[in-house]
Amino acid sequence: AREEFTDYKVQKGETLQKISMKLFGTTKKSKKLFDLNKDMLKSPDKIRPGMVIKVPKTGPTKIKGNEYTK
Repeated sequence: AREEFTDYKVQKGETLQKISMKLFGTTKKSKKLFDLNKDMLKSPDKIRPGMVIKVPKTGPTKIKGNEYTK
């Protein structure tokens, strides 16, 4: 099955680890998030609020627009 992606707008103070934790309940997916967005991110810590990154749709969260709910 082909993986589906959705856009995620980075909030103030978020890191790839925090986004990974928020979306998947683990920080282990932060490398995958970085790999998916290598075209935009030169390094994992170059993430800024307001950036729109690509995230996998799979995971424990339901995505409604740009709002993530458990």
